[in-house]
Amino acid sequence: YITILIILLGIVGCENEIRYKGKDVEPTLVMNALINTDSITNLIYLNYTGKSATSDVDAATVEIYINDEFQETVTEVPTTDEFKQKRYIPRCRFKPGDKVRIEAKTGDGKHHIWAEETVPYPTNIIQVDTTDIPLTINDMNNYYKKLLIKVKFRDRPGEKNFYRIALD
Repeated sequence: YITILIILLGIVGCENEIRYKGKDVEPTLVMNALINTDSITNLIYLNYTGKSATSDVDAATVEIYINDEFQETVTEVPTTDEFKQKRYIPRCRFKPGDKVRIEAKTGDGKHHIWAEETVPYPTNIIQVDTTDIPLTINDMNNYYKKLLIKVKFRDRPGEKNFYRIALD
């Protein structure tokens, strides 16, 4: 019985590699915007999707609309050693309650995307607790610190909101 079991496992357990030969899909334009309320420190990134990585977009323009009124056309900021990814920096301010629409178009006219969202009102932070926790990571008794941050706030009722915590 053991010999038959080993033979069956050998037959069933053989590896048959099936290579993936997916179709070459046309790249899709994607936008990532980091928007801060009442600030001019805002960033917009445009990329094309790919099979294994994203790539930069050449010759694109970004238009900003606030409350259905055109505000500005944003052009690409040159890359630097610090920022290797192409980025767009809008100069207008976004205030709570504003309906913001960001449109991006490629220079060749093949791609056009947009996102529209209402800028949320800030929430009131009730309490912030921080704690340093020493951790023993390995057998050599090396200690590392882990910072635990607990933030309590009252969410705005009836709204679906997402929050970003920025540490300075």
